[in-house]
Amino acid sequence: MVDALASFNDAAAGPLLLSYWRTYQPAARAAALEALLNTGERASLLLDAIDRHEIPAASLEVAARNRLLEYPDPKVASRAKGCCKRPAGTGPKWLPPIATCST
Repeated sequence: MVDALASFNDAAAGPLLLSYWRTYQPAARAAALEALLNTGERASLLLDAIDRHEIPAASLEVAARNRLLEYPDPKVASRAKGCCKRPAGTGPKWLPPIATCST
């Protein structure tokens, strides 16, 4: 199901991918995360879901957090930096708590 939703360019695909988040097995969750990070619109939806505590911040792997922090869309990257930055002196595996990702 994730692959089918990910293949659609329809704006409704992003919210649908997010709506099933808690039911995904690890492989499906990774595929959904990849699909969400592939467009700025979907990446923003992901940050919205984190902000609303619909998606636990801890469910994002370090690589996904890094993609958000270095996102090509400056608005997404700036927003991610507000909620995903590491404190100085922490290593690359540090997983920060994401309390809010406000715009």
